[in-house]
Amino acid sequence: MKAKLLIGLTTLSIVTGCTSSLEKRISKLEQATIKEHDDPKIEKLLSQLTAASYYSSYKPTKNDILTALGLLKEKSSVPQIIALAKVSDNRHFRSQAYKVLGWIQDERSIDYLKHSMKNDSYIHARRSAAYALEQITGEKYLTEENGFEDESTILKKYLEMRKKDQSEK
Repeated sequence: MKAKLLIGLTTLSIVTGCTSSLEKRISKLEQATIKEHDDPKIEKLLSQLTAASYYSSYKPTKNDILTALGLLKEKSSVPQIIALAKVSDNRHFRSQAYKVLGWIQDERSIDYLKHSMKNDSYIHARRSAAYALEQITGEKYLTEENGFEDESTILKKYLEMRKKDQSEK
């Protein structure tokens, strides 16, 4: 399986012209490889998580598999989820990974989620990381202090904008 991943990653890097980070990505993927698990069904999910694509009409996607692991609250999947999220360029995958880490509620993900909440380039992924931290720690992270507006502030701004638009007509 490792060979297939390496071939796929190499091919993708050559096709996209982005070969500079190839060695770094291979190293991170190797760190995210599957460890033996007592439950063969979980082992199969973990294997599929690494091999699945981001988009498919007919096969389970990475997000589908993440959701399954999250609903099962499978703590043994946390290191692999973190490793895959770290190397993923897919913002929707990272956002789903953060949500799933919150569902699993494993304290090993706290440092990674704090880093992601502040540094992820995608606002919805940062919000997912903050939400996950709230689920794990019970503390508030979706605060203005952390760069997030609460829902009532967002709604007020939206209504003010709509009122202004209507008065200009």
